Amino acid sequence: MNESELRRILQNLKRLRLARGRATFWIIKRTGKPGALEYQALFVNTEPHLQRKLAHIVSGVVEAATQVRPYDFFTADQEEDEALGVAVADTDFESIQAQVDQGTAAPKINHPDELNDSWAYLIDVEVGGQHVRAMHKIVGGWSLKKQSLLLRVLFQNATLLDNEDAPVFQLEKKIDFVAFGDALFILDKSKFESVLNFRAGMEQK
Repeated sequence: MNESELRRILQNLKRLRLARGRATFWIIKRTGKPGALEYQALFVNTEPHLQRKLAHIVSGVVEAATQVRPYDFFTADQEEDEALGVAVADTDFESIQAQVDQGTAAPKINHPDELNDSWAYLIDVEVGGQHVRAMHKIVGGWSLKKQSLLLRVLFQNATLLDNEDAPVFQLEKKIDFVAFGDALFILDKSKFESVLNFRAGMEQK
């Protein structure tokens, strides 16, 4: 995908009113070994207030990207307002996208322990029938076991409350890449390569 195509798609993406879109949240699990990796997308129910925040996160990173150039292995640093572009068809994201296309009919997360060892999360924002998918790697993986070392308390109505039994998972307000149309816009090159095993996959090819 050449630079002019990427610029055109980015311009179309930036015209969308993403902050007013409908956001759904997905957990991505990854299994297998390099060369034979499989991804599973799991739908997670979210309440409306969180949905609005998720849409604003995606809107913010898209708004901040004002430049784009084609991805290559040897790119070292990116400017803060620069995205690297690659065709979705050249990545493993196609398999994830096909699962997200199922919408709420896809497999769901029903219990907190099902969030353990998640590989990444995906925010799908739908605006006027068009979908923008933003993905971020979960550094270290979520784990309820790690949380057992902490005593979680909540300050509410001027009182500290025991909140230990509530499973808590932190979402970073970061996005590693955004997919729209036929293009994938990379905002964090190293995370993108890790999330989709992209560098290793291309080297094998």
